[in-house]
Amino acid sequence: MKKTLCMLLCMLMIFSLVSCGGDKDAEVQETVYTYEIGMLTAADQYSIDDEDNVQAAWEGVRQFAEEQGKTYKYYETEGMPKTDNILKRLEDAVNEGVKVIVASGPEVSSAIYLAQELYPDLKFIYLDGVPVDENGKEKVGENCISFTFNALQAGYLAGYSAVLEGYTRLGFIADEESDEAKAYGYGFLQGCNEAADRYNYYASIKYSYGSGDEKAGTVEKKAKSWYDAGTSAIFTYGVTSYDAVYAAAKESGKVIIASNVNKDYSKTVITSAMKNYQDVVVEQLEKVYEGSFTGGTSKKLGLKSDGVGLDMKHSKFTRFNQELYKAIKKEIVNGDVKIASVKSAKTPKELIEKNSLYYIGLVEE
Repeated sequence: MKKTLCMLLCMLMIFSLVSCGGDKDAEVQETVYTYEIGMLTAADQYSIDDEDNVQAAWEGVRQFAEEQGKTYKYYETEGMPKTDNILKRLEDAVNEGVKVIVASGPEVSSAIYLAQELYPDLKFIYLDGVPVDENGKEKVGENCISFTFNALQAGYLAGYSAVLEGYTRLGFIADEESDEAKAYGYGFLQGCNEAADRYNYYASIKYSYGSGDEKAGTVEKKAKSWYDAGTSAIFTYGVTSYDAVYAAAKESGKVIIASNVNKDYSKTVITSAMKNYQDVVVEQLEKVYEGSFTGGTSKKLGLKSDGVGLDMKHSKFTRFNQELYKAIKKEIVNGDVKIASVKSAKTPKELIEKNSLYYIGLVEE
């Protein structure tokens, strides 16, 4: 009797252990392998509704995933975009089954650098940056591909088209003096000069970098004063500057030229000097799922690869047209037009002097 009871108790314990193990496995399966594609964002800086580069990349994720029936999710960092916080969100993504991460911006560069080795089976599509360690050493792992965009060419097109459209009193306002802001600005100045030279114009340009933490109200006040003094169009770089200048332009009945992504807001936005984030993300996700993803590389995309360009579809031009646009693009791609780099001059004034940009007058503020 006792022997039978012991056997029954043992069988009950084994059954209980198997049952618990089964529940645990079921729970693991329930929380893991939920999503396939993840979008990583540094929430303190940008988010998927920032109406800028992160949102454009997210739209690429959404487009591909919904067309191909893939699951997807965005992973926002909590608090400041520190490397530890970003890596924690990457860990969350991996635990939820994510196999591909799309990320954008220099804020995540250090985290991507470390994550390449931490998660060798994870694919990384990194836009507007290159993975770097804390000492600035670059490394693109075999499971990562990174892209930067030719902002010089985009800025050049913005300036060239604005002057041909008839705007000869122009402005440029950026959130801060970063390399990319300078690329947009330097390209803009050179594009303005080329158009003015070819078509017998003279353009005066007010030019300003913000401090990085400048309030939107301050930027708006500056833009409003420029418009009131006769400036008719302002090219902007940065989310704060765009929002502030847009408000000033709308109030003044003037126009704005946007950067990074399409800003199709009524007649106030004359055009956008774009980086084609969405198309790049879709193309790379297709390659991941086709098995043709090529990691370990960093690419700079420009006009030749359709990485940058003007948003002619939504532009409000009346003089500058597709024919003129195609012609100047061809000249740039063929090298018939030379665009001086950011490194060629420390200041806009030096850029003008070194490159004999005699058809524009600069007012730095």
